[in-house]
Amino acid sequence: MINLKDINYSIKNKNILNNINFNIKENSITQIFGPNGAGKTSLFKIISGIISQYSGNILIRGNNIRNYSIKNIAKQITFLPQFHYFSLPISVKAILIAGRYPHSGLFQSYSKEDKKIMSEAVEDFNIAELLQRDAQTLSGGEIKKVMLASAFIQNVPIILLDEPFVSLDPQSAIKLKEMIVKLNKKGKTIIVISHRMELMYPIATHIIAINEGRLNYAGIKKYDPTLFKETLGIGFKIHSKNNKEFVIIDG
Repeated sequence: MINLKDINYSIKNKNILNNINFNIKENSITQIFGPNGAGKTSLFKIISGIISQYSGNILIRGNNIRNYSIKNIAKQITFLPQFHYFSLPISVKAILIAGRYPHSGLFQSYSKEDKKIMSEAVEDFNIAELLQRDAQTLSGGEIKKVMLASAFIQNVPIILLDEPFVSLDPQSAIKLKEMIVKLNKKGKTIIVISHRMELMYPIATHIIAINEGRLNYAGIKKYDPTLFKETLGIGFKIHSKNNKEFVIIDG
């Protein structure tokens, strides 16, 4: 579905990404992990079209994203950054409605289909009680729920999540993980930057390990203690119980 070919990116002669090549399968959940400064967020900004000054090619279903307009990229990819800030008062309902912009246009009225998709998201993500709230008053967990619902409403095939579990309490993090699985079951291809191995590794179908702008591995999920140690500087152990995987730090 997504093919990265020979991606290189630098800032002021400093190499950020070096010769990145990998494929993302349709309807997969891919976890990208690596230490801070490894180039993970830059990679997301390149895939989503925010950064265009790179060499190499990115294909979505065989089409080069350099040939896409910003609006056409928005019909294919949603990128949810690590932190969400609302500098001005805005209702949750307005945020969700804005998710239909790539399909309906800025000044067009919203169709029955738009309203149907929004109602489905409100129900699926259990946010009806938040619709009239000012987004500035939401907790971290509530913001994550709203933004994931917005991504669903945007109705794009690919969702990029950058460290979605940051600042969440354990219960909210588990609920967010369940929402990611739910979105995937609805046909979405999801790519998640996260060092939270205990949350993401069990639900991932594929993994990408990156360190100092270079790939250590990209492919089907596999348990490789050496890979974890070389990429993150720490080992992990995988345990299975009742057909579920559990990840713990191997100190």
